[in-house]
Amino acid sequence: GLKLGNLGFKIKGVAAEQVFDDPAYFKEIFKRNKVIGFIGMRPTDTEHMQLVDCLYKGERDPEFSGGLLAGQRHETVRDVEDKLDAEGFLRRNWHVDNPFLDEPPCLVSIHMTTYKVDPDYGHTFFVGLADLYNECPGHLKEHLKDARFVCQTGAIDQEISTHPALRTHPDTGETMLYWTGPGTALAGGNTPWFGELCEWVTDYCANEANRFKWVWSEGDVIIWDNRAVMHGFYSGWDRSERIFQRVEVGNEKPFYDPEHAGNCDPDFGDTNEYKGVKKDKSKGPNPDHIP
Repeated sequence: GLKLGNLGFKIKGVAAEQVFDDPAYFKEIFKRNKVIGFIGMRPTDTEHMQLVDCLYKGERDPEFSGGLLAGQRHETVRDVEDKLDAEGFLRRNWHVDNPFLDEPPCLVSIHMTTYKVDPDYGHTFFVGLADLYNECPGHLKEHLKDARFVCQTGAIDQEISTHPALRTHPDTGETMLYWTGPGTALAGGNTPWFGELCEWVTDYCANEANRFKWVWSEGDVIIWDNRAVMHGFYSGWDRSERIFQRVEVGNEKPFYDPEHAGNCDPDFGDTNEYKGVKKDKSKGPNPDHIP
């Protein structure tokens, strides 16, 4: 993201144990940036599950067993081998994970265990839903206040839920445009303003300046807030070349309440408070934060 401020945070040289030792610090980074990535962390599966769980602020499912899906290759996604139009593939495949559920997953993570992909392919991208709302033309925002979306993205023979078009983030209080991918439809049927919104969202996501990009290496771990971002990836790889462990934690029902107040630590910066070290109080442009 070249102009978005806090969207995506990269960290290098941090082991999972360090996150476990100071979860409040990393929770604040995650809350502000929606996506946190650890370069070359290489956690065990148990550490990976614990890592995601310790960043979640919501209520735990008492029957939660870790949420690990091992050896994932995006088996259900078509045309991942296509190298002719990776950008077009991304445009067709932006999504929020499982938005058709009444309570979609909150946090999702990937640990890339095998990565033999050519350099121009396979990257993962994120778009912030709060940014999507903030940049949305005013005349379209007026329609969104009372609208509901049918969230069909990713559904295969499942019952499909509708959710408010605007979603409030429970931790930050931000208003987000709850656009969940190409399967987003307007409850009650299409209208001219919704068609205009579809075109605007497509153009917004096509602008590289609006996206946070992750270039993978083996051992990398990304955790993202599935309530607050859409994600997608470039095609151009064989399924044996890009294999990952996937974890998801938490399930919450989307709600819209403009009076809901979130909280962020006003004294929090990108660096710890060490003598002679100034905190980074910038709001953007967003550098690669690699302490």
